[in-house]
Amino acid sequence: MSQVKTMADSAVATPARSKSALVKEWLIHYPMLWVLALLLMVTTYLYPGFWNPVNLQNMLMQNVALTVASIGMTFVIMAGGFDLSVGAVYATGAVFYLSLDGVAPAIVSIIATILLGTACGVVNGTLVNYFKINPFVATLGTSSSTLPAPWAMAWSS
Repeated sequence: MSQVKTMADSAVATPARSKSALVKEWLIHYPMLWVLALLLMVTTYLYPGFWNPVNLQNMLMQNVALTVASIGMTFVIMAGGFDLSVGAVYATGAVFYLSLDGVAPAIVSIIATILLGTACGVVNGTLVNYFKINPFVATLGTSSSTLPAPWAMAWSS
């Protein structure tokens, strides 16, 4: 006789897990969710207005740039690389944009800042792909050479 099981046979043979087993599985496999839940409970207790829609909107608006940079870094990491110069390029772009404030129209400032960030990315890509420099070393060097620029631009006005 054949020992072939159908999907229906295996579904019937699988015992249902208890709620305690599911909770234990979640505790073991997803500990950071529990830490997040604990932090949200403590924050709610300490700051009762935390869940106020105006506060939530304010927090989201303050973190848009960080979220955009995080999404970009997610793609870089998924592609198997990493970029240590993100913070320095971000700071340089922010100060560069602000240094153009009042000097050039907003659209020109935005385009110039995007071109500056693109140029930094091209430098990183060239160092890694054309010159075959390790991405860690190339982006660390780019970060080290880019980081003084915001300081110079910020103190020049």
